[in-house]
Amino acid sequence: MILIADITGYTRFLSVTDVEHANFVIANLFSAMLDESPSDLKVMEVEGDALFCWIPREEGGFGIDRFIDLVHHQFARFIGVQRWFTEVRGSECGCRACVNVGGLKIKFILHYGQAGSYRIANFEKIAGLDVIVAHRLMKNSVPEEEYVLMTDAIEPGPVSQGSQWKWCEGEDNYPIIGRISYKYLRLNRGLVHDVIVPPFVDEIDSLTHRL
Repeated sequence: MILIADITGYTRFLSVTDVEHANFVIANLFSAMLDESPSDLKVMEVEGDALFCWIPREEGGFGIDRFIDLVHHQFARFIGVQRWFTEVRGSECGCRACVNVGGLKIKFILHYGQAGSYRIANFEKIAGLDVIVAHRLMKNSVPEEEYVLMTDAIEPGPVSQGSQWKWCEGEDNYPIIGRISYKYLRLNRGLVHDVIVPPFVDEIDSLTHRL
């Protein structure tokens, strides 16, 4: 199972923010999202504005509700830390990072498939067509700012059968790969109310002093 968390608005955020401060904010957002993650969740890499994770196949397949719960957990922690920067730190800081971090949005891609692994020096990588598919799906025609997209390679099971979540259907056509069908669910940040202290909060004052 491949999970990609992709931040939108990242380029604009960098264009109005000191790069060191901007990267510090992003590091706190991603680190908070990974807190309390399942033990079998593997972080393959952080690709600037995207977090690329995967989970090996379980015996008997996947329970998709588990992954939807993981997405909602990461979404809530992203917003909680975002609010801390804008509502708590921003009131006393006023820097461009704290002021503009509220404009960042996030979307999630879920795809299931096969991949091979290889190692370069101390870095383990996975590769394969399904890895490419997951990355291509970061560019799609979903008419929402924040959502989770799940390809039809994943059997949704009870998620689409009488659950509280209302899934919409979509598809896009990609060169070489062809047409990919998927379901997507809008994520509602209005349902998230917590403010979460960033993992590296003790380093903020020293960073601000250097800037």
